[in-house]
Amino acid sequence: MAFVRGLYAVLRFLYAWSAAVFIVGGVAFLVLLIHRKVYDHLLHDDRYQVDPSRLVVENRPPWVGEGIVRSVRASFPYREPISIFENGLTENIGKVYAGHPWVERVRYVKKEFPNRIVVAVDLRRPVAAIEFKSRFYLVDRNAVRLPGTWIRLPELPLALPPVIGVRSAPTREGRAWQGADVAAGGAVALAMRDHGVPEDVPLMAIDVENTGGRKDPRESEIVLWMGDSVPVEWGRSVAGDPFGEIPVEQKLKNLRLVLLARPGLTGVGRVRVQYDS
Repeated sequence: MAFVRGLYAVLRFLYAWSAAVFIVGGVAFLVLLIHRKVYDHLLHDDRYQVDPSRLVVENRPPWVGEGIVRSVRASFPYREPISIFENGLTENIGKVYAGHPWVERVRYVKKEFPNRIVVAVDLRRPVAAIEFKSRFYLVDRNAVRLPGTWIRLPELPLALPPVIGVRSAPTREGRAWQGADVAAGGAVALAMRDHGVPEDVPLMAIDVENTGGRKDPRESEIVLWMGDSVPVEWGRSVAGDPFGEIPVEQKLKNLRLVLLARPGLTGVGRVRVQYDS
């Protein structure tokens, strides 16, 4: 008799426990079902759809042309309206933009409800136009090749000096150009941009053919062709071994002193700015 009562108590406990589990499980299933219904509704609600055709570029730097804008806008990873509640939306957008050759850094990607995505990026700014086999390619301060190829010097709202005498072949867009000559030419172009090219005489080209002394180790590695094809011996680039080189500021000061004596470098056959005096 005691055995029967014990068995009955066990069965009652199991029944109560299974009923509780059934109720809890049912409630959880109902919550998940409602959540899924709500999520599906949000994904398709027109109020929360981000429309790629309405992308707007704000705080656009003055040097950024329409071609760059079109290129960056075209990389938006969605072609059709997408819900702002889409799973992984900001992560996906940030990853795609980070791989764009014009984008140096993605600052942030954030949502603004109900249907706006804000993306802040730093664009690579061209510093020089590299000439290689009668074609021009743009590079930034890190010698990263930017999109595009030109048969003549591109017209941009930036003063981009051509770098000639390059022997190293172009790399893929968005990758650093592997060549000491390109790094040297880009570094000189950047230095002159930052410190100011004398306005008295135009900079026609940066000649890097003798980078590393490959033509003649006794001659200046870099030559600036200025004015009426007057060669200005620059010495070595800050991108290479700067040992023994005077600062860029001093080189430009030397050039300005020559221009004071000979405006426009008229009657000058050659200028050497790589020495103290």
